[in-house]
Amino acid sequence: MSATLPALLAERARVQPGDPGIVVSGSDELTFGAWLKRSRAVASGLVERGVLPGDPVALHFSPASWPAFAISCTAVLEAGGLVVLVPAGLSGIDAARVVAASGAVGVLCSPDLAAPPPTTAWAAGPDEVGDDQRPGWTPPAIDPAGRAELSYALSPLARLRPRARVHGDLAAGGPPGPGGWLVHTWAPGSRAGQQALAHVLARPRSGAATLAKFAPADLSMLVARLGATTCGLTPGLAAAVLDCGWAEAAELGSLEQVVLSGEGDHRAVRSRLTAALPRALVTSGDDAASGDDDDLPPAGASQLGMLWHEQLAPGSFNLPCLVRRYRGSLDVDAFSQSSADPPSRSWLAATSPCAPRSSCEAPTPAWSSTRPAPPWASSTWPPDRPPSAMPRSPS
Repeated sequence: MSATLPALLAERARVQPGDPGIVVSGSDELTFGAWLKRSRAVASGLVERGVLPGDPVALHFSPASWPAFAISCTAVLEAGGLVVLVPAGLSGIDAARVVAASGAVGVLCSPDLAAPPPTTAWAAGPDEVGDDQRPGWTPPAIDPAGRAELSYALSPLARLRPRARVHGDLAAGGPPGPGGWLVHTWAPGSRAGQQALAHVLARPRSGAATLAKFAPADLSMLVARLGATTCGLTPGLAAAVLDCGWAEAAELGSLEQVVLSGEGDHRAVRSRLTAALPRALVTSGDDAASGDDDDLPPAGASQLGMLWHEQLAPGSFNLPCLVRRYRGSLDVDAFSQSSADPPSRSWLAATSPCAPRSSCEAPTPAWSSTRPAPPWASSTWPPDRPPSAMPRSPS
């Protein structure tokens, strides 16, 4: 595949400059002409900030900021940079780990979403970086075989493992199936979200629409209003649509394909969707769970902040029902950071992508100068002992 996303955008802007490409229902829309103009303005601004070909730039945007994310993504690629995906659902600690591990020189983020904690990278919104293309600047030539995107598995406290894609793969990465409108619930910065961008740019007369706030009835109305041919859902939200009875509604009659992408039970939801939408082909995206034990998060957090890992208490099965049992490689530094500042239930709720950012406050540590921290919160934890020497819980 020789195409790149910036080249596809330029072609769509030439043919359909006034047609909407990205729509957030009830909030904002982005035409192809405005997309190209803003993308090149931000790209030239990035170059002015010192971004060189191959430099990684992180993108951190909220679900309601899809137009700004689309502009920023193509702008980084247009400038010759490497897109680093930082999904909105990551905690501040994990977002900072992704930025640091990628070596990002800067972070483009939406104003309604707090930037990751300070690192060596700068942080700014796309409007701050550039509002007009610099005179004399021309986009550099892009090698379709060059690296375009870097993402990391969303596993809390796991050692980060990068997944890289080249320009050609990114441009061809849309969900297979019909063109036309794609109505989806995928977050910007997710692997599924990148499928939505590729769908919009690689298929003539196509667009992608999403909701600022998910509701099954609103999703059905949006599909009906646009006559959407494809719907992209996470398994959890697909189950919500099914449970509310909207999957059988006439509003979804235009759908030819439903794509499930993200964490969840794909098999069970696919069976239910196939029965509810017999005319639609139900498929799973390329980021569906593979079942590989190495991909499992290595540590679990309950609603009360309780953490557990096989390395710390091997063979423990008599755990509270709120604590999941995980295995795999453990990032000890990340575990120590999280343990030193345990999340509270209210803070976890406030930091969800659907919560207003004004309600997000840092959690209060469980100990202070008058209440000493437990041994496992120190930098020397876990002790330098093999798992077999660890204390076991009674079984």
